[in-house]
Amino acid sequence: PNYNLALLAGSLSFTAYNCDYLHQAYLDLGFEDENISFYSYPSSSLNRPDALRDGNRFADDDELAFSIASQRLQGQDYDLIIITLKGTNQPFTEGVKDITALPSKDFYGYAAWDYYYEFKEDVFAGLEDYYTNHPELGLGERPIKVLVTGHSLGGAGANLVAAQLNLESGHNTWLYKNITPDDVYAYTFGALDSICTLELVADSPILRIKNTGPVTDGFTNIINIYNYLDTCGENGKVAFVFSLGKFVRGNTMWGKFGVFYTYSNNMMEVVNYAHHSAYLYPTHSLAGYLAAIKLNWATLDAKTNYKRVSIHCPVDVEIYDGDTLVCCVSSESITTESPDIDICVANGEKTFLLPDDKDYRIIITATDGGTMDYHVTDLNPSHQMAVEYTDITLESGKRMLNEIGKKSSLDNAELYVIDNDNNKTARVFSDGTEVAVENKAEKRTERQRSNNNLRIFLIILALLMLIGAIILIIVVSKKAKKNKKTK
Repeated sequence: PNYNLALLAGSLSFTAYNCDYLHQAYLDLGFEDENISFYSYPSSSLNRPDALRDGNRFADDDELAFSIASQRLQGQDYDLIIITLKGTNQPFTEGVKDITALPSKDFYGYAAWDYYYEFKEDVFAGLEDYYTNHPELGLGERPIKVLVTGHSLGGAGANLVAAQLNLESGHNTWLYKNITPDDVYAYTFGALDSICTLELVADSPILRIKNTGPVTDGFTNIINIYNYLDTCGENGKVAFVFSLGKFVRGNTMWGKFGVFYTYSNNMMEVVNYAHHSAYLYPTHSLAGYLAAIKLNWATLDAKTNYKRVSIHCPVDVEIYDGDTLVCCVSSESITTESPDIDICVANGEKTFLLPDDKDYRIIITATDGGTMDYHVTDLNPSHQMAVEYTDITLESGKRMLNEIGKKSSLDNAELYVIDNDNNKTARVFSDGTEVAVENKAEKRTERQRSNNNLRIFLIILALLMLIGAIILIIVVSKKAKKNKKTK
């Protein structure tokens, strides 16, 4: 990815949450006011009659969906179009649609999530509207270069917009005939899934969602930048709520067109520095993404040789490598950390990425009553395994142990209740039920005590036998001497 272009795209996505800021950003970049248009969702009840497809700028941030700006750049042999899609800003409209989206739309052989597909359709309808006011773009005298960008919901829509521009380039329309895939640039940040595939459950008419992607072949001009600990991503804490829950969707990271550049960081300090301390999920914040770009953190290296541990409740967590404490979260703060382990702590929810090359012991201590969910996922694509424990009953002081061996299967990643001496007292099952287990340490101690008692008895018996033998020898010896004198 181009550093400056990524920073530009991220900044536009950031300002898209405020119409006035985005408008000023375009002006600062040299775009003329008459070439900047803002749109709401044509298919949405949010539309106002005076904002419907007329290209007029309006200052109501709540109704902004996307913007289009173009410019004939001086000294260049092409026209530039920038499309900026806004992320989720309205919890009771956009947020609800994020959660209830279904993979019901066909998109070039892939199942696209309906809400993001409709967002993509809105953008192309907006492009047609924009063209009516800027017919010079369709003359074909100059090629067109397009930059598409968005964050979160906007990233999902931008991903589909860019993919369609790639797939339809060269076709005989005003836009497609003037571009090739080399003319399309796309940058998404923390984007939600845009595509997936569906498969039938064996011996059943039920369709199951299978995560797809990333689809890279032919789409390397689409750059998806992702924080491995993004709250709305595969390793985050609220990914399971998207699209009717975790049992439907799976993850919100890889299901996209293009290539991924990833990094891992909690981002709390960055977000606080950016005066977003009230932001619920710092890992999803664009302030964090912009910081990651500036610090050149994002790389093509995918963290697949890792296991993800996710805990949903206010508990303290200790992670040991052997007998060495390498990570500790106490009172919702990271008190001990290791460069090998990525940690995210936010709102009572904790996520850890543990490398596969070590044996870890995880000790969880409840700080209050309630219930706990505990998830462990193998990120290695060749394993694709996860174990989940839900509705575990908590009471203050209750301790649990999970041992994760290096490169081992999660089949053995069992969760136990332990006492203060770390002895296992009960095994926890996936539905939160607990079954008492024999305390091997106590049994071993009892066995050792019995063995010790037996040893003491045998020693005393041996001593008594030895004393008896000595007495017998003395008696026999005296008797022999007496018989000798008598003779």
